[in-house]
Amino acid sequence: MDWTIFLAKAQSNLRVARLAFENKEYDPCVSRAYYAVFHAEIAALLFFTDLRLDYWGHNFTQAEFNRRLLRERKIFASELVDSHNILAGRRRVADYGLGRTSETVARRGVAKAETFVQAVQTKIEEKS
Repeated sequence: MDWTIFLAKAQSNLRVARLAFENKEYDPCVSRAYYAVFHAEIAALLFFTDLRLDYWGHNFTQAEFNRRLLRERKIFASELVDSHNILAGRRRVADYGLGRTSETVARRGVAKAETFVQAVQTKIEEKS
């Protein structure tokens, strides 16, 4: 499995999240911000560990990222530990909820995704 594919997916989702935010499409913005983080987690796991899966479950991926790369190896800052869960909750509301995502929530979601994707990209570049 090639980590570069998942890092490219993370970057693509982040670009789409930004575009959605700029166009006041806050539900899709939050959804894409979540997927930017999810794909960045997979890229990091593929780059820094020997974990290889045919299917990347969302909860499993987040748990393994936190366990292997935050707690055990301390590759990433602990500030990233809740990014996945926060954005997953926001995505569920955006994708399936009856309400609409606010501009403030969307802005925070994009910022959280930007921080996460940038952290993964930077650490990979440092080790490449």
